[in-house]
Amino acid sequence: MAKIANEEVAEVVAPKPVSKPKATSGLFASLSDTDEYLNVLLFGREGSGKTTAACSLANLGYGKVLVVNAEAGMKKNTLKRHGVDIDRIMVWPPAGESITHAGLDEVHRQIKSDLADDPKSWAGVVFDSATEIVQALVDYVAGDRIDKATRKGVTIDGIDQFFTDRSDYGTMSKMFRDILRKFRDLPTHFVVTALERRDVDEDSGKVQYGPAVTPGVQTDLLGYVDLVLACSAADDSEGKPYRALTRSSGKYRGKDRLGVLPKVLVNPTIERILAYESGKLTEETDPLQKQLINTPKENDA
Repeated sequence: MAKIANEEVAEVVAPKPVSKPKATSGLFASLSDTDEYLNVLLFGREGSGKTTAACSLANLGYGKVLVVNAEAGMKKNTLKRHGVDIDRIMVWPPAGESITHAGLDEVHRQIKSDLADDPKSWAGVVFDSATEIVQALVDYVAGDRIDKATRKGVTIDGIDQFFTDRSDYGTMSKMFRDILRKFRDLPTHFVVTALERRDVDEDSGKVQYGPAVTPGVQTDLLGYVDLVLACSAADDSEGKPYRALTRSSGKYRGKDRLGVLPKVLVNPTIERILAYESGKLTEETDPLQKQLINTPKENDA
């Protein structure tokens, strides 16, 4: 994966401090007076650069970045080698603590309070990854159900303690939807990573690749974000750079609500996405996009 920082996008303008938008009454706000932030989903196979791209939020030059480190896979030296300012990265949960809805809700309230006091206190939040957060919440819900049954005198054998009931997934989906909406609506950037999953439509047999979460959570996740990027690692043998498909194509899910990204974006860091969003970069002026000259753009995730 290429280093994140480069001269063309070294400076990304920080968002203006959040202020009450002008309005003709207390009920309405002018769209031109509101501040906008990125809500991004990066999905792909293991080792496809999702975490590093997400953590490039730390290079915006202001505020901290919270990483919900569900995969426990961040390596500080690796991030440093790729040009990430690790001094701005804060990690949760602490070692040895589990991820729960209550814990995530407490984190949300703290960041919301910090941003109310200082709009530049946090540059963004990263969920790394939704795949692991969903599983952690399912385990929490199933464990709580088993504990309640045990307290009622129900005997739980060695196999039953690992059983996940259908209702556990329904409860988890509601929890994740609540947390996802709360973090998405914070006045700061929000990035979610997820592993890749292959789905096959039972009726048509059509194959499609998307984020590896349960179907209900996948629908919420794809709908709540502005950008869905299917990430692929560099392949030196085929001359393909680290890249991401930004719109649905063939078997891969994608979305670009901003309408400014190339269909295939080389080195899809948050820095570079913001440079495209602000107009600092276009596909024609972006030198890294030249790496795709001999690479097919269709179905290139």
